[in-house]
Amino acid sequence: GSPRSTIYNIIDSYLRRGSVDHKKGAGRPASVMTPYNKRRLRRAVDHKTGVLQRRLAARFNCDQSYISKILKNGYSNPILCRKRVKAPLYKSKAHYARRTLDFLDTNNIPYVPKDINRPNCRNVGQ
Repeated sequence: GSPRSTIYNIIDSYLRRGSVDHKKGAGRPASVMTPYNKRRLRRAVDHKTGVLQRRLAARFNCDQSYISKILKNGYSNPILCRKRVKAPLYKSKAHYARRTLDFLDTNNIPYVPKDINRPNCRNVGQ
């Protein structure tokens, strides 16, 4: 069974308070991450890409590490902050390609891609 001290503590708490339920937790109540603010944080981050934790910390008036901790451990399902993926780098002349091809087409000039006609190589077969 249970230890004798546990039984006596239960009886003692019933006689003092009229209940054996747990007392309300002591300490300072949460002021930054109230349930309302947790919902706001979830809405701000969930299913979004590139939301900065530092910017969220400034909005909620707390540290970035605290935001990270709340997102990782503060919910039954942890929220994953997705990092923004960088866009691919395009060549500076890429936007001229369509215009160039149209010009060659209207003037009946044949277009030869670079992989077929490489510069500084001897054309074989001519």
